[in-house]
Amino acid sequence: MEFKKQLIEKLNERFEETLFLNNIFTKLANKLEIFKNQLDKYTYAGLEILYSSDDSNAKLTIEDDFISIEYDFDDMLIYIIADDIIREDYEDYEEARVIDKIGSSDDGESIYWKIGIEKAFDYYLKKAFENML
Repeated sequence: MEFKKQLIEKLNERFEETLFLNNIFTKLANKLEIFKNQLDKYTYAGLEILYSSDDSNAKLTIEDDFISIEYDFDDMLIYIIADDIIREDYEDYEEARVIDKIGSSDDGESIYWKIGIEKAFDYYLKKAFENML
């Protein structure tokens, strides 16, 4: 069992950042799925809701707007993207819709690190779907 323990410790060290970000991604994706489940009852009244999720992306679409949580393994960042956000000072359309980037440590800019998961998640939903109010 000594080798097994050493191997696990080494793998934990090697993939520490990836596992840490994966944990954040999983928490956010779960929150998005729970929110989607709360909205399911409105589909019977005609609200269009689509939800998809895999190992690196969770996306919720309500009518014409969406929020997407994307885990970029290459950049080691989690991108929060909202469809109704378009910033004119960005040349790249995809980058213009990014409302937050989460790294493995507090970079002083990420909303997630500034206000915590609960308030950040609420902020993300507001940015994606505020025109529905």
